[in-house]
Amino acid sequence: MASQPLSDKSVLVTGGSRRIGRTIALTLANAGAEVTITYRASKGEAKQVVSAIEGLGSRALALECDVRSESSVRAAIDEVKADIATLHLRDPRSGHFEERVKVVASDAQKASVPSPAFGVLTEQFTQGVPILAHGGKASRFFTEQALPADLSSFVAVPLQVRGDMVGVLNVFSFTPGKKFDEGHRKMLAVLASRAASAIDNARLYDDLKDTNASLVKANISLEEMFQQTVAGFAQALEESDMYTRGHSERVAVYSEVLARGLTMPDAEIRRIVQAGVMHDVGKIGVRYDMLNKPGKLTPEEVAVFRQHPEKGKRILEPVPCLHGLIDGCWCHHEWFDGGGYPRGLRGHDIPLVGRVVAVADAYDAMTSDRAYRRALPHEVAIGEIERCAGTQFDPELAEAFVKLIDAWRQQMRERGHDSLIPR
Repeated sequence: MASQPLSDKSVLVTGGSRRIGRTIALTLANAGAEVTITYRASKGEAKQVVSAIEGLGSRALALECDVRSESSVRAAIDEVKADIATLHLRDPRSGHFEERVKVVASDAQKASVPSPAFGVLTEQFTQGVPILAHGGKASRFFTEQALPADLSSFVAVPLQVRGDMVGVLNVFSFTPGKKFDEGHRKMLAVLASRAASAIDNARLYDDLKDTNASLVKANISLEEMFQQTVAGFAQALEESDMYTRGHSERVAVYSEVLARGLTMPDAEIRRIVQAGVMHDVGKIGVRYDMLNKPGKLTPEEVAVFRQHPEKGKRILEPVPCLHGLIDGCWCHHEWFDGGGYPRGLRGHDIPLVGRVVAVADAYDAMTSDRAYRRALPHEVAIGEIERCAGTQFDPELAEAFVKLIDAWRQQMRERGHDSLIPR
């Protein structure tokens, strides 16, 4: 096979194998090219014509045509033995017809054709009038005032889908004495019908993908709205309390530091960060005076306070898109040795997101001011995490956090964000 460029959007192909038409069409269409294919082939190589017309039209719209239709369409084109054939498709947005495929027989004496007058063609097709003309009588179907003197015969057939014209197949003869007849036109109409069906299937598939993409986008937006709404309630609770203000955001930051340091997948990191933001949402159901009591809580108050993981689970559970965050809310007070709450889970029975958030939550709680004590220094908090590794915290996560949080603190200093670093 040899090829050479004719223009920025045109390719001339000569010779080739039985599959050349489909190969060219699919390759260019898959690459997203808007091109015209000019194919020089013997009149007996009609399969390439069919492949180019069907393959390019459908692949350009993201669906391959039914290959089983090729044999019957090839037989119809073989009978026509035209010099040149063009396929124009109508742009659904602009309504303009654009040349998408051009086929030139190898023994044709010319490669150019007059420009179809699609307004006239459309009017004829709408009235159900077939277009089959010879010589000068075909002039009214073209935009040029003077037709090529050697035009012998012309046939145009519409590509229609449920009464809507999506394209036009034009066939030209420049061979003296070679005139198309009604039988040829009917055969071309069969080909056009098959091509139209393939294009319609492709467009339906394309519309289906667009619709599905829109639904996915809408679902994501809805999920984000739910998350933002619930997180907004939790943040509103924090904003009313000078001691817990910003706590959830900081827990999310520390959770991300640990998750990224463990090279977790991006999707899991996002889930852990979101769980960090939402981990204390259950405190919406805990009395404000209890959360800010400067003294020691009574046993009854401790029991009420320990309900907040379960309350957080119940808040998130009715919303399917928030189910991935439940473990962070429900399990961040479980201890690695089984001494935590609300369920007394042990070791790796505690979901990973719960174990990660537990470390981040404890670190921020220790390094922040609370109603019952001042913030602890960073070194003291790190010492507590190391001391409680294996009892309260997953020992592997505790060890990783100690290293990763020091690296994060150094990065924050280098960026001039010292005010965001616990002292």
